[in-house]
Amino acid sequence: MPALPFDWNIKGFNDTAVANCPNGVVHQIQAAIIANLVANGATNHGNKNILFIFFETVMRLEVGVEMLIPI
Repeated sequence: MPALPFDWNIKGFNDTAVANCPNGVVHQIQAAIIANLVANGATNHGNKNILFIFFETVMRLEVGVEMLIPI
């Protein structure tokens, strides 16, 4: 089962509307990244925002045919 561990650097986020701010991408904050991971099938293990696990994966059977396989 695929998993993504995170060691967040909170100072690296840009939570302001200032363009070209040196501390990150405008509006790319921790909550937005977590929401994107969860929206794309990741489980936030223990709701601690450290480990995100993908319990299902896509198995390609043939060109154009996909099937979700629980792992």
